[in-house]
Amino acid sequence: MVRRLHRGHIFRICLELSAPGPILRSVFGRNLTILMYHSVWTEPLLIPDWCFMSLPRFRRQIEYVKRHFTVISLSEALQLLMEDKIRHPTAVLTFDDGFRSIYEFVFPVLQRLRLPATVFLSTGFVDTNETIWFCRLLQALTITRQPYLRWCDMTFDLRDHASRLYVSTYLQARLKERSHTELISEVEALCVRLGVPLEGLSPPTPWCRMLDSTAVASLLRSGLIEFGAHTVDHAILTRVTPNDARREIEESIRSIEVLTGRPCTLFAYPNGRAQDYNEEVIEMLRANGIVAALTTRAGGNTAATPLFELRRYGMGGLVGPLERFGADIRRATTGHLSIRM
Repeated sequence: MVRRLHRGHIFRICLELSAPGPILRSVFGRNLTILMYHSVWTEPLLIPDWCFMSLPRFRRQIEYVKRHFTVISLSEALQLLMEDKIRHPTAVLTFDDGFRSIYEFVFPVLQRLRLPATVFLSTGFVDTNETIWFCRLLQALTITRQPYLRWCDMTFDLRDHASRLYVSTYLQARLKERSHTELISEVEALCVRLGVPLEGLSPPTPWCRMLDSTAVASLLRSGLIEFGAHTVDHAILTRVTPNDARREIEESIRSIEVLTGRPCTLFAYPNGRAQDYNEEVIEMLRANGIVAALTTRAGGNTAATPLFELRRYGMGGLVGPLERFGADIRRATTGHLSIRM
């Protein structure tokens, strides 16, 4: 069966193949390409997660992007986009949530290459020992000694890391279907069932820690990093009441302005799928001075793309079939692997 590849697949294959410039120009030449990362870590996690990418892989990707794209800030890119002036491969680097690894590991790479980026902060975690709910779940699944987990009339095997990876992926997807209040309550209950109550997970392990205001100020002074809002508690905005959505938006925007001393005009939707925001949410953003909002929907951006529904290519840490395909092809082209079609 032949599968039609969208640009997100093509982009990831290009990264793995180190594709030459002409291919990129033909596919991405008149589009604004926005890349979405989350966290980078130097040691492999016992239970991998899409949001956490190895530093060597991140470095390889960013060096490739620098060779083949003009990398500019999101603020500059928006101006070019609105004026329909993008004529060659142009990229923006974004990082969601606000993990401390951005300061410790990502920024040195960006600084060496002189590449700008935008960080979207979930502001309720800044200067605290708290972290995002899925990190708490990952922590609990990593350290639990329970061989099985019973949840919603299902029994999950936890006896090896591959099984725990499946459980983590499954639970995260199911939990996102619930209201934010129910989600947080259920994560707490899951941690108790795993024998790792939340108080035993504080402070979070190093790979779960979030940025503090000192790190934010340092990144801001570099002139390479700008900040946008990503709600207070990383709540999916259509999974809370309208009043709570307004609070998540308004308080996160005000917090960004206090942290940076500058107006906050950029926003990224938590989870960011089409069902995770709506026109009411967009109007709340407009009313609070936001000029552009980013989704997690894959695709390039042109002057016709709505500014409150900008597309991004998610760059995850889990290695899937496309990445393995690219790695196999790369080895084949260097004589290390024979591929039979």
